[in-house]
Amino acid sequence: MCTLLPVACSNGQPELAQAIEGCRRGVRFDAKQRSALDSTKAFVACVDSHAGKDGQRLFAEKRAIFDALPHHPCEYVGIWAATRSEQHYRMVLDEDGSFRGQAYSDTRQVTSGMTGSWGVAGQRIVWMYDTGLTWPPDINTIRPIGKNAFELDEVDGSTTRYDLLDRSPFERCAPPS
Repeated sequence: MCTLLPVACSNGQPELAQAIEGCRRGVRFDAKQRSALDSTKAFVACVDSHAGKDGQRLFAEKRAIFDALPHHPCEYVGIWAATRSEQHYRMVLDEDGSFRGQAYSDTRQVTSGMTGSWGVAGQRIVWMYDTGLTWPPDINTIRPIGKNAFELDEVDGSTTRYDLLDRSPFERCAPPS
């Protein structure tokens, strides 16, 4: 089990590793029934309730991130051009916390579209996918570049740059006319 969950095991907390594995099997992810955020929050609540006191202490930082959600600041709501190396995407970060991403045709690594939920906790953006649980979660540090651009430090060490294309379709966050 420690090869699958080295973070929990390296801290000597088999209760947390066991809770994560049990909840991974027990919490259902179905994009037709609830959002990726709601599913992930159900998973986090499950882990927290089964991890024991020592496991809960180790899990507190992750739990706090998800306790801060939903949070969708207008500065990140919009239609964005996202670029990482030779990959180019059109990303829509909706004000309701959903996202849609589609690779542009010039992207070498062809991927199908991605959908899910997003939110901001502190200076980090959290991605939750409709395809199922991503654990450890996909959390990226945000580095603002200006009013209409930011970069994300990806989990793999790469950087993705987001440049705003349009914010007008979003009622709550549309610029005044």
